[in-house]
Amino acid sequence: MPDPVGEQEDRMRRTLLLATALMIAAPTVARALDPGMIAQGQVLSGMARGYAERGYAERRGIRSRRAEPSEARTRQTCANGREMVRRGSPDPRLRHLLALCRRGGW
Repeated sequence: MPDPVGEQEDRMRRTLLLATALMIAAPTVARALDPGMIAQGQVLSGMARGYAERGYAERRGIRSRRAEPSEARTRQTCANGREMVRRGSPDPRLRHLLALCRRGGW
């Protein structure tokens, strides 16, 4: 014969334990899921990423990654590649670069 009093006590203990755990976790979860804080974090991270990208572009002396290189810069790059091959650089990327330079007429 099952012990109904023991089962009730056990159920009550589990309920109290669950309620206590929820009371402890609820404020933490509410803070973690606060939409205002999430939105603020997204805005700030986007701003930080923008500042970092602009700073990188300024250090590199370029306006944007998608900007087309100038003709003078392309001619200089091709000349530098030819000079490196003359010095004996075995890098296969240089041969590819020079093929592109020939195709472009530089």
